[in-house]
Amino acid sequence: MLKRVSGSLILLVSSFFISTTALAENPVFLLGKLNIQGTTYTKVVFFYDRAVTDIKTCEREIYLGRMGQWQYYGHVVHKGKGLSANMNYFCRTSSYNISAWHPAAGYDYIYQLDMRENDFKVKPFESYAKCLGDLRKSVPDETHEFFCARANQEVTQPPTNQ
Repeated sequence: MLKRVSGSLILLVSSFFISTTALAENPVFLLGKLNIQGTTYTKVVFFYDRAVTDIKTCEREIYLGRMGQWQYYGHVVHKGKGLSANMNYFCRTSSYNISAWHPAAGYDYIYQLDMRENDFKVKPFESYAKCLGDLRKSVPDETHEFFCARANQEVTQPPTNQ
């Protein structure tokens, strides 16, 4: 199914996405990071497939996907005229609850994402400017693995066991 994401950027996704609430172990996610070159504008999508249970399998998926042979997270990024964008991928685990991805929905959630460790961290913000301001308290500027991004998936902490 072809879904419009933003302007001339289109993603084709044939993967199954679920909330992680019912999973016993931290599931593996493929994070797709779309960055418009020359700007701080970034979008992120959290891909999930039950068949990918370890980082090694996810990293192999990236390798195959870059050759057009996606097995679990099939998607395509189309770039419009005059637009230069990069798509980067990360394989990380997480205990967060992440809602299903709806490509047609607005990218209204703003997160600071820290991918510097295997278990990624997400911090929500009200605005992109506030996110960048907070990030720059820790590092001079965004990095490949520590950045702010828009998403259309809600990311919440899992319930704590009491």
